Amino acid sequence: MVNTMLKKYLHINCQKATMLIVKKEEVRLSLLDLIRLKYHQKICTICFYFEQQINFISKNAHKVDELNISKLTQQEKDAMQEKFIEQQKSL
Repeated sequence: MVNTMLKKYLHINCQKATMLIVKKEEVRLSLLDLIRLKYHQKICTICFYFEQQINFISKNAHKVDELNISKLTQQEKDAMQEKFIEQQKSL
């Protein structure tokens, strides 16, 4: 009986698990939420693999930011601004 009550208290659905996985990327989860998530992932491989994919994407997104691939140089910014001004004048 205690085991059944414990399962009922710890059980969450996939929607709640997904929300916790995404939330975990932004803030630290409470101990209870972590336990609920891990308990759910023991019975749901889809949510387990979803968290692995989220971790992979997050890790690689940080690498892109570290490499400064997404940032423009000042020269590129100036060239874009000049082109924009020329296009506005021709309208």
